[in-house]
Amino acid sequence: RSRRTELPDAARLDALASVCLACLDACARARDVKAPAVLAMLAQTFYVADEGGGAPEANDRTRRTYLGDRVGHHETWRSATFWDRSTAEAVLDAVDATTRAGGPGEEYWQLMFTPRAADAAERVHLVVHAQLAAFCVAQREFGAANADVRHYARRTCATYQLPAADLTSILGTYADGEPLSPPPREPPSPPAREPLSPAAR
Repeated sequence: RSRRTELPDAARLDALASVCLACLDACARARDVKAPAVLAMLAQTFYVADEGGGAPEANDRTRRTYLGDRVGHHETWRSATFWDRSTAEAVLDAVDATTRAGGPGEEYWQLMFTPRAADAAERVHLVVHAQLAAFCVAQREFGAANADVRHYARRTCATYQLPAADLTSILGTYADGEPLSPPPREPPSPPAREPLSPAAR
């Protein structure tokens, strides 16, 4: 994805979106969160330039149609369980990667109750913060309201006991305002309920 992210035409983008939507359906049935988490990042990478008005500038996202615009309506992105599970798996993968990079004897559990425990905890916090920030961006790009992103950030920070400064920085980024992308579809209204009689209460 780091080499060529612009697709030649809208037809190619639509074809790629069809494959991704089929993948999301299959992952939903299999309760798989790893593949959709990767797709969430790729959805904000591949794009096609909008027609008319000349060539857009290198960083002008407003004149591009991204893969996320084609797959953003999928129900996966509305699931809080998906975001929580995918964050947990992404954090574990990232921590494992930093452990392997540290070489033998660098497993975090071996550093507990040693002078290096504080440094190990800080490295884990940095990993979690990076993953949290990335997933918050993905949620907003898929149309999540700021309030929903803040709820997710609070849950994640509480789960991993991130410093208060980390939570403050995330919440400040998603202050009250409109989503960057079209809002999610409204769920159907529940059927009206008949009021209970005094006897039934």
